Amino acid sequence: MIDTRCFLRRAALAVGLAAQAVGAGAAGMNTPEPTPTPTPLTTEQLSLQGFGAQTPSCLEWGDSCSICKRDDADAAHCSTPGIACQPEAIVCKQEKPK
Repeated sequence: MIDTRCFLRRAALAVGLAAQAVGAGAAGMNTPEPTPTPTPLTTEQLSLQGFGAQTPSCLEWGDSCSICKRDDADAAHCSTPGIACQPEAIVCKQEKPK
């Protein structure tokens, strides 16, 4: 016959381990999600952004691969270049009216 004390000890140990596992899983549910790191800008995007920063009177500019435009708040928004596009010199296509 199985020793009752041994059986009870093993059952208590199993219940204790299960409770710890559940508690650890629940504790992990309350941790905040890590904030995503922003995607670094490519050299092309930096140069287009740099042109816009250096030429505030330009409303639209591009390098034959991407086009950038300013919105009403003067923030620049640029398109994504095609995969095989070869950028050319950046030119202003539309100036602010004077």
